[in-house]
Formats: sequence, C-alpha cells, structure tokens
Amino acid sequence: MRNDMISVIIPIYNDQDFLETTLTSVLSQTYKDFEVICVDDGSTDFSLQMATEIAKVDSRLKVFSKKNGGVSSARNLGLKVAQGEFIFFMDGDDNLPPDALRTLLSLIKKDESDAAVGQIAISYEAHEELKESDLSYYKIERAGVFDVSDHLIDSFHSSSCGILFRKRLIENHNLSYPEGLHYEDAYWHWVYFSKCKKVSFTKEVVYNYVRHSSSIMSSTFEGKESLAIQHLFIGEEILTFWQKEGELNQHLAIAGRIIETYFWFAIRFSQQFEKSRVAYECGRILRKFNIDVSKSELLSSLSKGDLGFLYADNTIQNVDSSYARYLQLKTLFDKYFPRRSWRRKKLYSIGRRIYKILR
Repeated sequence: MRNDMISVIIPIYNDQDFLETTLTSVLSQTYKDFEVICVDDGSTDFSLQMATEIAKVDSRLKVFSKKNGGVSSARNLGLKVAQGEFIFFMDGDDNLPPDALRTLLSLIKKDESDAAVGQIAISYEAHEELKESDLSYYKIERAGVFDVSDHLIDSFHSSSCGILFRKRLIENHNLSYPEGLHYEDAYWHWVYFSKCKKVSFTKEVVYNYVRHSSSIMSSTFEGKESLAIQHLFIGEEILTFWQKEGELNQHLAIAGRIIETYFWFAIRFSQQFEKSRVAYECGRILRKFNIDVSKSELLSSLSKGDLGFLYADNTIQNVDSSYARYLQLKTLFDKYFPRRSWRRKKLYSIGRRIYKILR
C-alpha cells in the first residue's frame, strides 16, 4: 500500500460512448499520485479496447478484464488489486472536476478522518423529472468533520461515488460489495460508515453524475420486474453484516427505518403483481432479525403478514390465494437449491409465470 496514493476504481460495461471523457477527466486531475483501475465487466462493445489503448500512453491506467458479473464483482476485483492508501469509486459514464481528488485528499488528511464526502452534480440525458428530488437527495448540507452516528449516516446520499475511502479500514473489516444484487451502493454506505469514527464533508463539487436512460436506476424508475424489490434484499444484507459483527443490537432503531424506507421504495417502483411479494419479503426480514415493530403500524402489519392495506378493494383475496401457492414453491426452491444458482433463478422465473397465470 502506497502512502497518499489514490486508487480510482472504475467498472466499465459497454461504456464506449462515454469512456474517453471519463478517463480523460481522471488522468487530467491536478493531484497526480494516483492509479486508475479499469475493470471491464464483459463488455460487448469496444470499451475494453478503448481502455487498453489509453493505458498504452499513460502507465497510471491499469486494465483488467473479467466475465460479466455486475458492478459489485468488478469493484471487488478492483479492491483486491488496488495499491493506494485511499480508494475512490466512479462509473464509466461519469466524470470528475479537475480538483476532485486533491480536494478530498486534503480534507481527509487534514481532519484525520475515515472518509471525505463531496458534492455530486447531476446532468440529465433521461429522467429530468427527478431533478428536484435529486437536488434534495444528493445535496451536502454540512461542511467540516463530524463524529459518526446512525443519524449522520442516514443524513446523506448512499452513492459510493464522490467519496474518498480509506483502504486500511476496508481491509481491517474485510468489506466488499454484495455480488448478485443491484443497489450495492446502499449496502456499502451502511457497512463502511458504520465502521467509521469521523467523516469529513465539503460542499465543493467533486463528481459529475450523468443520468442515462440505460442505467439500472432508470430501469427501476420504469418499473422493470424484480428490480426494486432488491432494495429489501440489500437491507437484509446490511442487517446480516451487523449481526455477524455482533453489532445488530446497537443499530436496531435505524434497522427498522432502513427496512421501512426500502419497503416503500420497492412498493413504489414494483409492478402491481409484485407488491404482495414485496410485503411478504419485508415481513420475513422483520421477523428474521426480530426488529421492534411496536412503534410502526406499517411494520407491525408487515411482520404479521397482513397485506390488506396494499389494496383498496377485495382483489386481495384473489392475490393471496395464488400468491400463497407461489410462496410454497419458493420455499421449496430455497430449501433445495443454492442461493443465486442458475437453477434456482430459473425455477423462480417459472414460479412467477405460474403466479401471473393464477392471478
């Protein structure tokens, strides 16, 4: 590990239209002691070739190639090979202001903090209707260094981008991204920052995020099947991490809030036929971790398996009947097939089709 060096980790997947701009913005940083780790995640366009060509003229750029496995697996590979004292994540279709790395490094060193969080600016090629909510969500409201609490962690965006992390903290706690799930940034946000003591903030823009129509979040906002519900599974992974660390009890209050927040997100962006499953999975997670639901009527209903509040009419009876059969099948799949295996995924798909027919 090299002191003061920053490892910039960039997963790339079919980013040929944006990659040159992305890499130029990094390689042109005013702070010069960094390495750029590009991990091509099985691109089918010319992204890998473009990165390889640029690497020939700038030795700070290192290119790795792997079979497609998702952003989490690409970032995890990047973490394994990173040589820097600090870690900075970015996506292959975004870019950086010239002083981004210098700004964050100066902050984290001055404050001797565990992370430095900067402002994210957003431009839109799609979903400009989200501009107002984005401004609220991504805005950094504070500047300076702060002691970490669950309240603090819950008060700023959960993107992994625009933040400088310490590699030693990542290694000490064996942190990695959850492979096989989307919305991995939310998991990383909670597990990393829950291990921090102090975090620095700046209102200076350190990251330029571009909303594209092909992104996972765009697919989520458009209601693509089986996407939004993964927020709940991410919540489950967060609680599992704390449980393994023996820290769940100290996070129980925020754990309920996390699950409730992810429930409403999943409900909002799931298709109608998926909403019963969202409620079922939420209730299962609440019971699994024995979350206190006494102060929330919603969580109490979900924990008891009462789905009636989701429906304005008697259609709940029809949904429950067919959905119960689907859940019986799902329970068998979970028992006899390994998690995330292709056989289990295939059987889930068949089960969903049967459910749609029955309903």
